[in-house]
Amino acid sequence: MKQVSLEARQVLSVAGLLSLNHFHEEVIAKALDISSFEAGNCLGELVNYGLLIQPGEYEDRYEISHTLIYTYVRKNLAPNDKILTRVAEYYVTLTQEKDYARLDLARPHIMKVMEACKNRNNRETLINMVMSAVDYLDNRGYLTELLSALEMGLEAARKSEDIHSESSFLVTIGNCHFTVGRLNKAVQDYGKAIELMEGLRSSLETRGEWPPQMTNDLAAAYMNRGVALENKNLFQDAINDYERAIGLMDKLVFRDNFSPAIPNLPQVFYMALLAFRKTDDTEGAREMALRATTFLEKIPQLIDIHSLPELWQKQFIDLEQILTHFP
Repeated sequence: MKQVSLEARQVLSVAGLLSLNHFHEEVIAKALDISSFEAGNCLGELVNYGLLIQPGEYEDRYEISHTLIYTYVRKNLAPNDKILTRVAEYYVTLTQEKDYARLDLARPHIMKVMEACKNRNNRETLINMVMSAVDYLDNRGYLTELLSALEMGLEAARKSEDIHSESSFLVTIGNCHFTVGRLNKAVQDYGKAIELMEGLRSSLETRGEWPPQMTNDLAAAYMNRGVALENKNLFQDAINDYERAIGLMDKLVFRDNFSPAIPNLPQVFYMALLAFRKTDDTEGAREMALRATTFLEKIPQLIDIHSLPELWQKQFIDLEQILTHFP
């Protein structure tokens, strides 16, 4: 190791942050803020010393040649926090590009860098990494990694007293538990998120500092808990949550003209009407149907429904159809 140049040692220290899998030379250049040419020279030096190898099918990828070298590097060549942050930012950018083929190769590294941020108490960077990786891990079905990332993000958010991020992570954890049938756990997670958001809302809304997006997030949490409660056959409790979500979203759409709430509102009306069908509350069902009908009559004054994305249009079509055959 003494024969290796200082620059090459820095490259090796970055490799030690990652998992013991092949990595792209681009991450080295970004981490050390050097050119691809400089990164390639250092990587080549490490290959010549036998510290790195190049997988045959990838000319621009490298990996540490042995587990003993990897263990030594992680223990003795840890890079500084500035380099760690640059590595994290590189993977945040990668997840935002949504190139799932590249992300599948980078996934072990992403998880390892999250762990490094956690171990070094780099909470803000960790929260950003988790936020950016959630959609990718969820869409690809990597539930184990998703839950692991969310738990790390949740811990960091709590320590940072970042209530918005904490509640967001709790909702997504609840979604994971719902997916695998852990309904009680899902209801608990949603409930904790709602409690946090309602507490924050009570302190910010009176000062005019409660943004529409957080209202939408709160409404989504109520809606998700409603779905979980309905699956537990707690239909009235589910309806109560659907009604809370409707109240919040209705203000967002018609008072605040907040377009991201538009597709969820017909959806939650639809779910509430379905839940009413499973109860004996005919009066409540009629009132909900009237509210939904009024919504459909008012919404064309704001937007042309036919100009919306097809998935959004379907929410309106489904609502119109259930009202046609309701109750």
